Amino acid sequence: MKSFVLSDDTLERLREIHRAVQRERQQPQMAFAFSTDNLLLLGMITVLVVIAMLMLSFVHPRTAASQDQMDQEREEMVAAYQEDQVFEISLGEAESMSPSAHAPDCVDIINYEAVLRIEGTVKDYLSADTSIRQRGNRIREKVGALINGATPEEIAEPSLLHLRTEIRGAVNSIIGDEKIDEVNFSRFTRYTLKETSHSGG
Repeated sequence: MKSFVLSDDTLERLREIHRAVQRERQQPQMAFAFSTDNLLLLGMITVLVVIAMLMLSFVHPRTAASQDQMDQEREEMVAAYQEDQVFEISLGEAESMSPSAHAPDCVDIINYEAVLRIEGTVKDYLSADTSIRQRGNRIREKVGALINGATPEEIAEPSLLHLRTEIRGAVNSIIGDEKIDEVNFSRFTRYTLKETSHSGG
């Protein structure tokens, strides 16, 4: 059996060939790994950055304009809250019935709706409205009693000034403050009915 002895130059040449083959085998794998992982990640980051920049370019002006509009609306609300205005609070429709002063056999019926007028800020209105709601039944009973107790002359007065003044004072007395500036009637109708009696035989 023959043996072969390789020279040093031949061995070195074989090593170079082996290294070249190894580099060729590794190069496609490294390129593949770089293209699927790093390039994909880099591409996604680039797309996200571009989208973020586009969103900022469109959203920022709108956000600034919206903020300016909100600030303006807030200033208008504060101004409206602080300036004096006229407010009205209705006590609702009601009916009063009392014996007629003109005809003993008749009753006078009055349908009315009292409206409380308040001049002041929104804060004043809210304070008065809360007080009136809390004492609503008592106020309506007092208004009804004043109308029932009014004289024929007071009822016949076209402006009902005396009656309205009495109601204003009574309401302010109940709520404990001079919050009501005026009382008006959006409805005030009076008519007389004859009482009838039925007897059976």
